[in-house]
Amino acid sequence: MLDNRNRVYALASWTVKSNGKGWFVRKTDSSDEWRGPYRNETSVCLIIARFLKKELIKRDGLFLPL
Repeated sequence: MLDNRNRVYALASWTVKSNGKGWFVRKTDSSDEWRGPYRNETSVCLIIARFLKKELIKRDGLFLPL
């Protein structure tokens, strides 16, 4: 089993925009639809954190501490 202290992750980048309807987010350099609207910057940051956590678990869930 690999040592967790030596693991490095490069996760996806995200792009955020704001307009009169709220905040929207999508993966950078992606043709995916914008997700949103979200009420404020905090909500956008939390949703990005959730996406990154899912990506991290999908990639290496067996090696992450519980």
